[in-house]
Amino acid sequence: MKIVLCSKYYFARGGSERYLFNIERLLSGAGHVPIPFSVAFPGTAPSPFSSYFPPAPTHNGGVHYRSLHPTLGEAARIGLNAVYSLPAKRQLSRLIRDQRPDAGYLFNIVNYLSPSVIDAFKEAGLPVVMFLPDYNFACARHMFFREGHVCFDCKRGRWHGIVHRCVHGSLSASMLRVASMWVHEFLHLYQAVDQFVAPSTRMIEELADFGIPREKISYLPTPVPANEYQPNYAHRNYFLFVGRVSQEKGLGVLLRAFRSVASRGYHLRLVAGSDEDFEGALAADLAQPGVDLVGPMYGSELASQYAGACALVVPSLSHDNSPNVVVEAMASGKPVIGSRVGGIPDQIGDDCGLVVEPGDAVELAAAMTQMINDEAGRAAMGRAARGRAETVFGMESHLKGLLSVFARLGVR
Repeated sequence: MKIVLCSKYYFARGGSERYLFNIERLLSGAGHVPIPFSVAFPGTAPSPFSSYFPPAPTHNGGVHYRSLHPTLGEAARIGLNAVYSLPAKRQLSRLIRDQRPDAGYLFNIVNYLSPSVIDAFKEAGLPVVMFLPDYNFACARHMFFREGHVCFDCKRGRWHGIVHRCVHGSLSASMLRVASMWVHEFLHLYQAVDQFVAPSTRMIEELADFGIPREKISYLPTPVPANEYQPNYAHRNYFLFVGRVSQEKGLGVLLRAFRSVASRGYHLRLVAGSDEDFEGALAADLAQPGVDLVGPMYGSELASQYAGACALVVPSLSHDNSPNVVVEAMASGKPVIGSRVGGIPDQIGDDCGLVVEPGDAVELAAAMTQMINDEAGRAAMGRAARGRAETVFGMESHLKGLLSVFARLGVR
């Protein structure tokens, strides 16, 4: 079968894109034809289908909001595309006419592609499956988090996203985002999706609250290519954090907790991209002895960081849906210390690490100390984590589940 994989990014950027490339490889390996459809940003991976990609929305090809610096005309175009991207719909319709796919699988389509792509598939009579990496369908900021705490105000009214300026602290950006959500809801665009793929049980509950019938939701945990990670049950005396230097990731809590264990001869290694504003607020904590901010890493370079770690620490404050870093660390034979939020407890399970209350630096420090003191227990967690990565989060198991979703829609 031919499956169009729709994502606004087609380059290594985050967990959603890693999942996209894993699915592309899985489908190809099983004899199917994955057809990527994305925006033609600079750095986009080469593809025989790139001629169908709609152009980047600004002259400088920026990806992040702060780096766009659009002209007035480009700003208007970005706004219109966020609500309903006619260029994306036209280009996808052309791809569908030329390539004659059997279905669409949607990933991160917010803003640059928009749910207009759903219309393109439905007008061609094709079924649509949608993977949900975050809570963008229900929350203006995608993560149920603002001003340092979990927030569900959007459930009581979309307008809260405007009042609290949830999108980058900008009134105009927040108004645009909320307006687009209202339009999508009015047009019932997401209701046209045939099946949703939820990688966590928490996401299933949020979809149900949003009015999506449970029979339209398939639970498929985010997979990991375990064969790309060599398990190592020893370590080199450091705890590992992989993610963004941002408030919702709980890095401030982790840095406070680390003060209690630094004297044990352990380091805290931060494989993290920079949020300059938040990094500045943490300058003193980041400068404490034993903290190593090494910048973002990918592929084999990141795998080597997992291999040497005592444990991965995921101190999220927001409702992280299903962080790829958790299952990547588990495939590396590493236990995980994670917050009791979102899909993180689902991933860790009962014996692959420790779950702590979000924002509690004392409990987090105690969990890190336990990992240091109980080497045998830590290694046992690591072996259980590797086994869980190979089974619950196995690539072949995920592919089998995904193909069964398409089969229920008549696509084989």
